[in-house]
Amino acid sequence: MGSVLFATLLLVLPPTTQHRWALVEVRGTGVKYWQALAEKSVFEPGAEQQRQAELLRRTLDVDRREANGAGCAAGMVRVAGKMQNAAETIARQNGACLDAGWNPKFLCTKFDAAKLAGPTQRQKALDYCIDRYEFPNIPGEYPGVLLSFTDGERICEAEGKHLCNEDEWTFACEGPAALPYPYGYARYLDPRSHFPDRIIAGEGCNIDVIRHRVNFDPRRMLRNRASPDAAVEIDKLWAGTKSGERAACVSPFRVYDITGNVEEWTSRSEANHRSVLKGGYWSPVESRCQPANTAHGPSHAYYQTGFRCCARAGNM
Repeated sequence: MGSVLFATLLLVLPPTTQHRWALVEVRGTGVKYWQALAEKSVFEPGAEQQRQAELLRRTLDVDRREANGAGCAAGMVRVAGKMQNAAETIARQNGACLDAGWNPKFLCTKFDAAKLAGPTQRQKALDYCIDRYEFPNIPGEYPGVLLSFTDGERICEAEGKHLCNEDEWTFACEGPAALPYPYGYARYLDPRSHFPDRIIAGEGCNIDVIRHRVNFDPRRMLRNRASPDAAVEIDKLWAGTKSGERAACVSPFRVYDITGNVEEWTSRSEANHRSVLKGGYWSPVESRCQPANTAHGPSHAYYQTGFRCCARAGNM
């Protein structure tokens, strides 16, 4: 949680939608976005000073409990170690799936840990900070959506951070052992789960939720992203969970909700694929640490797109 101030501009209330939505302005960025409201949300209309005090209280409470943010700003996790080579890692994983007839483009429910043991030939040292939760990085609040790569860049910069690059995001997800999933080698924590008819979520990541797109109109959502119409359309497909609610959806560095829930923007240095989505979201997609979605440009925003920020480690 950085120094950015939020202002609630408008609420969309039931019975128009299943959830309550607030149009939130991120001060100093020009970004307005729709935020699903949790119970006792800090985004309820009210005094801005009280809002900031509650944001800080919640964040510092988690910082004290987790005790993994040395040298980082409030609400961030320190990530340090050697990252295994991404190209070698994905090639190994593509040959280690235990599912019969598996295709690397789709989900794999269980990997052979023995085939993935040991480091790759190439590694690189990384040391940085990453937001513990998806933006707005507030424990107990839902993640923001319908946010573009450009929105993420602006907001992270206003917080004195940067939009995570792909390696930063991937290493925070997989850890030094280059796990396929942030919590290990199997898609589901409960071995009784199987796709698509028996998915036991428990405290695992928010993945593989099957939602029917009843009367969903993307044109109405995108015509004006700051309009109540946009919130109504998002609500038809919304299946997000609150930050930190899934206690076991945590990476080796204890970064939460990094796969599933919402798809997160990251950056690449390649000019043709500068904007990259990672981690999947609540629907049945890869939802692993390594795969990347390079199909969309920096202005793309959709009902499941969000982000988190990174920063240089130091005495912040």
